[in-house]
Amino acid sequence: MVDVHQNDEDQREIEDPQAVDSLLSKELLELSLKDRTAIQEEIHGVKCLAPEETPELLEASLLELDLALENDDLIPPFKKQAYRRSQKLRKTHVNDKSFRLRFLRMTLFDVEKAAEKIVNFLDISLDLFGGFALERAIRLSDFDNRELKYLREGEIQLLPFRDRSGRRILVCMNPLMPREDMEIPRLRAKILCYMLWAAGDDVDVQRKGIMVLVLFTPNYEITVNDMYRLREAPKVHTSRFSTVRPCSIHICSSDKPIYRLCHAILLLRITQPGREKIKIHYGESVELQYALQSYGVPTEHIPLTFSGNIKDGSIKQWSKMRAYVESQNLNSDAVVQCPQLEDVLFRQGVSSLSYPGNSRVYRLVEKRYEDDPNVTPKRGTVKSKREKVVLEIIEDNRLSGGRFLVWNDNGWWNELFESGALSTKLQYFIKEILRTKRKEEKIARSRYQLNLDCSTSIFQTPYDKDGCSNKRTKLNDWDN
Repeated sequence: MVDVHQNDEDQREIEDPQAVDSLLSKELLELSLKDRTAIQEEIHGVKCLAPEETPELLEASLLELDLALENDDLIPPFKKQAYRRSQKLRKTHVNDKSFRLRFLRMTLFDVEKAAEKIVNFLDISLDLFGGFALERAIRLSDFDNRELKYLREGEIQLLPFRDRSGRRILVCMNPLMPREDMEIPRLRAKILCYMLWAAGDDVDVQRKGIMVLVLFTPNYEITVNDMYRLREAPKVHTSRFSTVRPCSIHICSSDKPIYRLCHAILLLRITQPGREKIKIHYGESVELQYALQSYGVPTEHIPLTFSGNIKDGSIKQWSKMRAYVESQNLNSDAVVQCPQLEDVLFRQGVSSLSYPGNSRVYRLVEKRYEDDPNVTPKRGTVKSKREKVVLEIIEDNRLSGGRFLVWNDNGWWNELFESGALSTKLQYFIKEILRTKRKEEKIARSRYQLNLDCSTSIFQTPYDKDGCSNKRTKLNDWDN
């Protein structure tokens, strides 16, 4: 049996959180200025560390990775038993190009690190799931009813929308919650392993990485005695079975001593490359939301109420979508669970103007109608003009690399290809934009008129208490 939870760093004393902060500061100072700047820029979503991929780079890296995996001097045989076992199988996904590219992108094409990640992942997958994990990818059907029930409770979720840089967001809530059942840490490891693999089905996620939010909810209760019990509990090191590169890790909690102790434990359970990308935020719910928004996180989609209860609607939709995709053996492009920023979304009952791709279309339509003197938005426009704008929207979206997605009531998005249905959707979208613009103009006129009525003037009645009356009086009334 492979021990997948052991790490020498966990043997350190964690009674003093300041010692852990000093360790973090020391590791950051050991980096060069260039590396620190690059890491900070990626945390803020300004820059992506992934290199530009070319056919030559991919081909050369895959060849070097094959040699590294077979090199016993680089990785001794006793450290890659699961990998050697997979090579004896008649069919295994370990040799697939897509499988190996995940780990090359995760390590920014560092071949030796990618080889080490592969052997670690296979060891842990074999321990957590069994021999079939060497033959094929993990599926939702590999979980039993008890495990599925825990998954749908939503302590670990992928958000349905991306951050402002287009990166997926993984939320982990109350990771150190004391449990009577000591199998819960192992179960959380299985769920994390599966979710990270599912997120990596998107090549864009493999390149950009994933943002991780670690949240301690208001309902989280833990004592110092619980903290010492955690030292004896099984340790879960996500870096050993992760198949996606973490681009930033945000730990959020109230500013209490017990939480600082929790953060110290988490920092010691994360490897050094992960600690370099950690940001810790203290405060109440609203303060934490403002802090995360500054990093581009769509906080309105975090599955947590202000009282600390976990929302499970999104995770139930996600699990339903994954079950459908895997049962039908569909590829990742058949259904869309998390749209790209360039995509234009159509969903009944939800404002069409709140998503970045839709906002781009809004600006295009607004500019088109402002630039055309023959079009009067207040009265609408002729159908031929509207069809012309529809064609411009389709061309603009194609050049930006976006898609047109329509919401499926089963819990995911489908790409809209049919020209007739797409034209109808966009024409309705244009009408909605014009209606919104007319409402905004009407509100602006009303405010302007109100300001005029409330302005000081000799024509206002001196007997008005609020000084904001529309009543007028003659000049000679002032003499009375």
